[in-house]
Amino acid sequence: MSAKLRGYVIDAIPIRGGIRVLLDDFKEVFLKSTFPIYVAAESPPDFFEHPDVSSVEEEEWESFEGPVKLYHVELEDIGALSAFRRKFRLYNTTPSPLAQALVRLNVLPFRLVEFGGTPRVLSGPNDFPDIRYVEVRRYSWFGPDRKGKKYRVFLNGELAEEGEGSPKVSCDVAYCEGECGGVRAVIKLRPRSRDFSLKADIERSLVARALLREIAGSSIGKALTINEAWVAIKRRFAVPDAKVNVERPKTLKELIEDDRAGLIVFPRPGFYDAAYQLDFTSMYPSIIVSRNISPENAHSKASGGQLGIVPEALKGLLEVRQALKGVDEERADAVKLMLVASFGYLGYRNSKFGRVEAYEEVTRAAREALREAIGLAEKRGFEVLHGIVDSLTVRGPREGLEGLIGSIEEATGLRMRVDAEYDWVAFTRGLLGEPHPQRYFGRVRGGALKVRGVIKANQPNLIKGFLLELLSAASREVRGEDARRAMLDALPSLTEKYVRLSADGEPLDYVMMVRGTPYVRGVGGFYRAYAYRGHDPIYYAGYVRRTAKEVRGWLEDGI
Repeated sequence: MSAKLRGYVIDAIPIRGGIRVLLDDFKEVFLKSTFPIYVAAESPPDFFEHPDVSSVEEEEWESFEGPVKLYHVELEDIGALSAFRRKFRLYNTTPSPLAQALVRLNVLPFRLVEFGGTPRVLSGPNDFPDIRYVEVRRYSWFGPDRKGKKYRVFLNGELAEEGEGSPKVSCDVAYCEGECGGVRAVIKLRPRSRDFSLKADIERSLVARALLREIAGSSIGKALTINEAWVAIKRRFAVPDAKVNVERPKTLKELIEDDRAGLIVFPRPGFYDAAYQLDFTSMYPSIIVSRNISPENAHSKASGGQLGIVPEALKGLLEVRQALKGVDEERADAVKLMLVASFGYLGYRNSKFGRVEAYEEVTRAAREALREAIGLAEKRGFEVLHGIVDSLTVRGPREGLEGLIGSIEEATGLRMRVDAEYDWVAFTRGLLGEPHPQRYFGRVRGGALKVRGVIKANQPNLIKGFLLELLSAASREVRGEDARRAMLDALPSLTEKYVRLSADGEPLDYVMMVRGTPYVRGVGGFYRAYAYRGHDPIYYAGYVRRTAKEVRGWLEDGI
């Protein structure tokens, strides 16, 4: 290769003897390479009988079952992997052999790489690629719809074009819904869900050092698992394709004590002025890192002073998220979702890096941390209004807040921040009058409303509009009692308004989305609303009245 070529690595295609590396602006380069696999066998088989094997080395690795002997096999053609998988037990197939080959070559996805001799990465670890990425989203009369005839093209996150049919656009990476024959891209993929974000998936590809096509059709846990697997490979810790994850036998007493969820402090329903919501920052992943909780350490406290596989991987993600906060919140949130998934995957039976005992240790530490925070708050003269897993809402002197946070951080070893400063916050009742721990709303300083559990995705648009207008009346008041009174005063007229709309509103008012599918209640029952065929006004009027009655219950009877 005489001239040096630079470009962002968009995709890679393995072929016999090497890899076609696809760069931005439709540039391309070929690199010679083999592909590593790790095979467990009782005795050295004659791997060289297979025409695609270029080399074999016997190696000693650690594993969940103890030391294991593996044969490190280099394949000329990655297509031979399936034949080995059928015949042998394989380890370390995550990250994929293609991803391992690319990292070995120093050719990292979405990094700016210079080719000419040994490839050299030119972009920094937190630099986002300077490329053209496109999302084609489809719409119907009721809103987002994968099969809709209308489209919108978002170029690098900004609306660039809208119309009907198939758009025409050229870019480096594209996520497409529906007909996209006119989209020309280096790589063009179908998004894994309706709530996709191409920018977020590119960020996860960056941090996981995995090709976009390897994570685009999978859950967030796929990128997380790949990130953890890199640590395992670096430590020569072998991870099988399918890991046995059997919980150790426990007594009934141990089950009662260990198999518990996060701590919840039920609120006393009502409106409260001058309250503060304090949140532990990335609580579960921070516990995993600070307590060094990892599946390979689950039965032993001895780790030799070294972070476990999962804590080391999460420590890196926490650092990336911290670096991106305040710089690019969308990218920071993409990493945050990986961190959020880390706790669930620690206890997920099919997770390569999961173990039930490790999962239970995290929840135990979280309960202890929240209890510690509650005790310190009360000791410093704060009234605890509500607590749920990693969040605490209190009332007390503003000047004492910084000292409270400092004491909690010192006692728990976890970071905490003020998530919201409320002019007022309201906690609600359930249908039977019991306190509802996951439904509240409040006005934060500056006038915006923070609402949790009041407006639900599967409610008809009519009901969402009703609740939004009602909450808007409350948001104009600075004191909680005034907000409560404003809602009570507005409730009769708004109820009457939306009962009328139950009969003569717009078709869109009657749509409710259930798992991404639009439904309308017609006189003959519910139907999928890909075309509007009328609605049942009695059903919607009844829905409005039931909602109004429930809201009135939040505002009266002892509040």
